[in-house]
Amino acid sequence: MTVLMLWATLWMSVLGLPEDLLVTWITIDGDLYVWYQGEARLIASGEVSQVAVSAAGDVAYVQNGALWLWQGEVARLVLPSINIAQMTWVNGRLYFKEYEQLAPSDELYEVDLQTGEVNLVAGGGWIAQNGVRILPGDYETGRNGTIVFEEAVLTFPPVATGSHAPFYPDVQQIDLTTIRVAIPTPDALYHEVDSPPVALWELTPTKARQIGTVAARYFGLPIWTADYLAYLGWDNTLYMARADGTQPRQIATDIWTYLWVEDTLVYLEPDGLYLVSFESPPRLWLDVVPIQIQVVGAGILLTLMDGVYYVPLGGELQPVMYDPVIVSFGLILDTR
Repeated sequence: MTVLMLWATLWMSVLGLPEDLLVTWITIDGDLYVWYQGEARLIASGEVSQVAVSAAGDVAYVQNGALWLWQGEVARLVLPSINIAQMTWVNGRLYFKEYEQLAPSDELYEVDLQTGEVNLVAGGGWIAQNGVRILPGDYETGRNGTIVFEEAVLTFPPVATGSHAPFYPDVQQIDLTTIRVAIPTPDALYHEVDSPPVALWELTPTKARQIGTVAARYFGLPIWTADYLAYLGWDNTLYMARADGTQPRQIATDIWTYLWVEDTLVYLEPDGLYLVSFESPPRLWLDVVPIQIQVVGAGILLTLMDGVYYVPLGGELQPVMYDPVIVSFGLILDTR
């Protein structure tokens, strides 16, 4: 057993993480590893540039311009040559976009993982993890964008991004039948201080309705839990509010990043990680400044200068892997 596998085994057993948790990472040398059921496996050696994990635990990855699929045993080649800019799994199907002038193109493709056949998806756009179709608007021509969730349709004005890339709203799944999305005004990027509030929308399979507004900046749009949201105000102050934007509460300034772990907001200031809930004041949790933070169930995975650590919410650092080279790893997690 390698040192990596030993650490993986200790991690799963000591921390009691779900057995169905699957973690993939790419090393600085382009090697792809998969952590699953307490064991770390080397899936591909060198030249791996992208990886996407399905809800069933299938791992699609791009190695040296070719698309491969790993399903628990030996990886197999799907496409020998592909120009993938980004890819995602939706209901067991793999979708991707190609590069066009160093950015993802407008076209959307689906690949048949059994035959390698690639099909163009009519209308382009993107498909979010929960199956929601997103068709971005065009700021230059004034064409509106659209979000489709089964029978529900939300049309929104095109939003400037400061480049030729279209604006794709961050569709957030609240539960199986509810999604929420924040839509800024078209010129919010250029007029953050005096632009109108950001519109908050909620979609179910049958209807779309606006549930409120918040005075959020373009680079600090809301993120939700079922009952609350958090966002950055025009003055770059972190706020917490009810899910519809009411009862806003100022939390802190000089924020580097923020995320939800269940109904607790975790945010990073220069002196460390803080915790705050809607009913309690902020408190310093950990006096560390991580390079990368990702939510894992009821805790977070931190990448520090000397390695990766798991921290249950409110708990202490527990080492996952100790290696200074870990800072170059890109971690992608999927809990099934």
